[in-house]
Amino acid sequence: MSKEELLYNNIPPSLHRSGVDPFIEAKENPFCQTIFDLIATYLIKKNFYSLKIKNKENFQNRNPEAASIFYAQHHCWWDGMIGYYLGRKIFNITLKIMVEELVKCPWLSTLGAFSVDKKSPKSAIKALDYSIEVLKNPDGNIWLFPQGIINPPDHRPIKFANGISYICERLKNVNLIPVGIKYVFLR
Repeated sequence: MSKEELLYNNIPPSLHRSGVDPFIEAKENPFCQTIFDLIATYLIKKNFYSLKIKNKENFQNRNPEAASIFYAQHHCWWDGMIGYYLGRKIFNITLKIMVEELVKCPWLSTLGAFSVDKKSPKSAIKALDYSIEVLKNPDGNIWLFPQGIINPPDHRPIKFANGISYICERLKNVNLIPVGIKYVFLR
């Protein structure tokens, strides 16, 4: 077993626990979102010198008559907060984020998170079908981490689960927006 195999596990966290978690859908609460906007902005400004965005115009050039799926590699804990911040503050959109193990932090559903449990194919399909319902509305936007687990930035090969293809096959039109997040820690 290599050192990398000891450091990073290819098994999603929910598969380590027994039992199937209940599906939690997003129940946005404007008050909670406003409070978390302040918290997220504070944490990002406190912990990062800058947030640089390249090719923002590509988002503006998307098909406005179709919903959008934002997808990115999952490198660290900050990814979800960066996705939330980009959606709310930079792109000014309502964004739902698929989260594994949402039962540990159910309050995230008030911010737009919904759960996925990979232990049960039936439960995973429920999350994907919920995504499809959200994306049937042209104003619907979802953020996914198709790797399903946190991997180091340079981990290769990049393996995505097939959830995005499942969603796209069932929709007439959807914008796929890849997002690359790179962290540079200088201290």
